[in-house]
Amino acid sequence: MGLTVTKLPFIQFYPSDFLQDTRILSLAGRGAWMDLLCAMWVAPERGKLEWTMDQLTNFLGCSAELSTSIIDELMKSGVGVFVTDGNGNVTVKSRRMQREESQRKQLRARVQRHRNASSNASVTEKKRRIFQKPYIRSHISEEEDKIAARLHKTKAAWPPDDEWLLRFLKSQPFLEHAIDYLDDYSWWEDVAKAVGGLEPEFVEPEFAKMSAWYKENNQRRPTAKGTRRFIRHWLEKAKSQRRFHVTTK
Repeated sequence: MGLTVTKLPFIQFYPSDFLQDTRILSLAGRGAWMDLLCAMWVAPERGKLEWTMDQLTNFLGCSAELSTSIIDELMKSGVGVFVTDGNGNVTVKSRRMQREESQRKQLRARVQRHRNASSNASVTEKKRRIFQKPYIRSHISEEEDKIAARLHKTKAAWPPDDEWLLRFLKSQPFLEHAIDYLDDYSWWEDVAKAVGGLEPEFVEPEFAKMSAWYKENNQRRPTAKGTRRFIRHWLEKAKSQRRFHVTTK
């Protein structure tokens, strides 16, 4: 009959709704509708059966006359959707079962998209090539562009004594895509306070290590906007390791 029984979750049954919907049915009609609900639950397309009249009669286990009478009764009651064609085929649908199945699939798709986003946090190589072009900001929203523009107008000027750091940053090829986010002196003041100073003898070797890391980890590189967080975290970790070595000695 085209019915394949597989291991599926328990059917969601609502006794009060069933009683209300089937009060107008005869005892035979109520029993037939319950059997059809169970069959639709395990059908290849949940909530829908497509059978010939002979298959439906065999499934109900009654005579052809009684089967036709039951189907007519169910059609008139409106408890489900019954569609017949000129070839004797019958399509039976449960509106509620189909609706809940659609919601279940949508929820499953959303969960899968969330899991994929978590496991594929790094961007694709195609997008990565776009990120390396500072004049293309397709990965930044219009609102973020406006915020970046405001930040650019209010960036703190570099004092002469610390301009060496700005020149040093601009000389680093791996930072070309993020230099617009790094030329704010006030941000570097905060970093200097956090790590306890940004002396050339500390900064230059650490940026050399960062450059080497960029070359070896093409897929894990931060975006232009995320470079600030990456650099600060790197410098804080490096300074804490140096302090640890000095203390242990």
